[in-house]
Amino acid sequence: MHLRIVDATPPFVTFTTAMGTGRARWAGAEPPVVDRDYDVELSLDVIADGDTTTASPPSVFAIAQDGDALVLQGFVEQVDEDIFYLRLAADALAMIDHAGGLATGDWIALRCASGDVELHPIDY
Repeated sequence: MHLRIVDATPPFVTFTTAMGTGRARWAGAEPPVVDRDYDVELSLDVIADGDTTTASPPSVFAIAQDGDALVLQGFVEQVDEDIFYLRLAADALAMIDHAGGLATGDWIALRCASGDVELHPIDY
């Protein structure tokens, strides 16, 4: 996922993307640089279930900060036995544990604590 760091207060960063703004933990070997663009992979320590997911409007990709929670909105691209893939944009796909009840093609909003989301910079 492509993003720009707009604030860094270790271990957290605030970032903007084409889908919105959020806050997560920085997991890079080097400290993040404010106003710099990065390509990152998302790592989420959350289980998608009835407490963390809700249905969302189709065709709306979004990332939003709601207090201490990060809300990721997209569609379920694939469901396996205990994980699923949440498509957040053309360049953003997150692999997430789930407790069932999801189907390929579902549009959902996933709510998780910002501290449960890590951003891993990708070096090309």
